[in-house]
Amino acid sequence: MDDLVHSMGRLTVTTTRDMIKDLQDGLDELLGLSVEHAVEALEKFSFVEEEKEVVDVDVDEVAAALEEFSFGNDQWLDGVFDIFFKTAQRPCRPPPGVDITAGNGPPPGIDTSGSRRGGYVDPNWPFPGGPNDAPVIIYGYTPSFALALVATILFCLYFVVHLFQVIRHRTLYFVTFPIGLCFEIVGYIARCLSAKVNPYNLIYFILQYFFIVTAPVFLAAGIYAVLSALIHRIPGGRSFSVLPPRVILWFFITSDVIATITQICGAALIGVKQKNREDPTTANNILLGGLAYQVFSIGCFILLSASFLWRGRKSIRGEGKGMIMFVAAFFVATLLVYLRTVFRLAETAEGLGGDLSTTEIYFITLEFLPLVIAVPLLAIWHPGRCVGSKIAAGGKDSSVEMSSS
Repeated sequence: MDDLVHSMGRLTVTTTRDMIKDLQDGLDELLGLSVEHAVEALEKFSFVEEEKEVVDVDVDEVAAALEEFSFGNDQWLDGVFDIFFKTAQRPCRPPPGVDITAGNGPPPGIDTSGSRRGGYVDPNWPFPGGPNDAPVIIYGYTPSFALALVATILFCLYFVVHLFQVIRHRTLYFVTFPIGLCFEIVGYIARCLSAKVNPYNLIYFILQYFFIVTAPVFLAAGIYAVLSALIHRIPGGRSFSVLPPRVILWFFITSDVIATITQICGAALIGVKQKNREDPTTANNILLGGLAYQVFSIGCFILLSASFLWRGRKSIRGEGKGMIMFVAAFFVATLLVYLRTVFRLAETAEGLGGDLSTTEIYFITLEFLPLVIAVPLLAIWHPGRCVGSKIAAGGKDSSVEMSSS
């Protein structure tokens, strides 16, 4: 009887004494239940450890145990309590987003309303429990190592090609492009470490998030400079442009600096908050503001570029097939960078734990692929070779001068 009382003490529906009395009074009725009804009744109970920790009760295992015992004697009752006791003692995996070892809930600022419930725990990757490890995989999935490795290799190749051409053609106005590619490389190396070494590690997550999110602002800076150079490269280009090249250059470069500083601060603060297990909502809003401003500035840039290219289309055709191909590559690359930025804005607006940030296919199609296509376009039709080698203030109106390579 003492063993029975000890086992019954793990049930929190009523007190142990009341439960024993209830079981004694209803034993005859309970013996007539089918296994399915018994399991259904068992699912209604709440089983907790004495320390109030969550216990993972496997109903299928209970059902299998019930079927092994005869309902004609008392052996089945001892067997059921033995299964409950055994289940309560074994180590169990914490539910997604919950750190049962520390008694904490989901990490602060994580959306717990979705299917991921604030995080993801890989059943094939036990929680390491290190000092820099989160209780869940903040990505919402275990990152693909193949994708991260391919991205690292591709961006390394792109970096070498772009750096070589910047040096060869002396296009200092396009030097921000290789800088952006350096950021991509560092970000994807950190993502490789997440995928292969430890997806729970906060340092790896913070590094990949910071560098991959902020890299395109440097790519956009190079693209902004190209339009000012292109306006002076095309005969009569000044007449086709809504704004003077100097205004375009400085307005968008200034906008990019603002977006860069804001996004770097926001992404860095998110990393600090995640590292300290604090609510990153304010930092997320700062990053959101930077991304929103970048979406606005690139949107304005696309409108100005489209206006210029449409009004100067005859002059562009007169420059030959090479110029036509460069203009097409330039505009497509701009649209792709814009698409990627819109995706990041929507993702940040959802917050960590949203569908966009916890589904890797969105990352692949809206972050990885747009840049993997855009970057080689401007390597094949490099502005230093197709437009000119430098931008310098000069002339009576301090406009941009081009020297062709």
